Amino acid sequence: MVFVWPEEKKAVDQLAQRLEEESGIYAGWSRWTVLNPSFFKGVESLPVTPFERPRRNEIWTELDSWRNFRELLRDHHPFIETNSETQQEPQESWQIDIARHGKEFGFRTEYELGQSNFYDEEIQRRRLTELHLVKLKRDGFWAQLLDNGPGCKILGIVNERAANFFALKRFVSDLKSLLLGSMKYQFVYGHPAKTDSPPYPFNGPESQRHKRFERHSSIELLVDKSGLKRKFKISRLCKLWLSTGFQLFWSPDGVDRLCVGFMSEEMKNKALTQEPKLWAQFFI
Repeated sequence: MVFVWPEEKKAVDQLAQRLEEESGIYAGWSRWTVLNPSFFKGVESLPVTPFERPRRNEIWTELDSWRNFRELLRDHHPFIETNSETQQEPQESWQIDIARHGKEFGFRTEYELGQSNFYDEEIQRRRLTELHLVKLKRDGFWAQLLDNGPGCKILGIVNERAANFFALKRFVSDLKSLLLGSMKYQFVYGHPAKTDSPPYPFNGPESQRHKRFERHSSIELLVDKSGLKRKFKISRLCKLWLSTGFQLFWSPDGVDRLCVGFMSEEMKNKALTQEPKLWAQFFI
């Protein structure tokens, strides 16, 4: 029984590593079982009484392992993996444009490669596609960006020097002016990290490494037209980004997911016209 097709092996290996970095366990799967799926025997059931030990399903076949593994590959969220390989020349027109306009704000531009890891429903495989990225650098800060048609996705912002909130705020302000003003993007967005990620190193006090992911507050929002509401966690890191000038709004990447970013007035008016109750929570 084929668990991993040859053409998706690299994507599955990358998924196993990402799973370990993000949470360690996803739907009962660990990095080791993703790499060795035939050994997966299901999720342990909770004991009925305090005197019982957790137990796994006693009847579990290889077919069960295969089905569960293919569901994992389909259900795990898409993600972008970056590396340190720097291109010598830009490969896409937006990279050329952002480098030209970035000089007006004192940004230095580097061109990098990345990969999108996702499940392709058409071929029923986990796969990778190559991405061309830009890194804008200034005053010890850098932002890694991905063109997304009418929008621009911020994959990460890193400070390589000692913490300086006002310098960070200036960096974010000029980034907004560059992307919305000069580049004419309709929206710019990113997702505050939820766990450590090697491509985006943390250089603050070690005592703050994990505290930045802790809950700062919660916000209750209307999530659909029926009136359904849901509470969302606002982490300390998310609160930091909001204090630098980013806004909170619905993520273009998925339903019921928040992001931080900027939006043009034209895009705000369009969102408020199409779904006034959902978007007025952020912009009015």
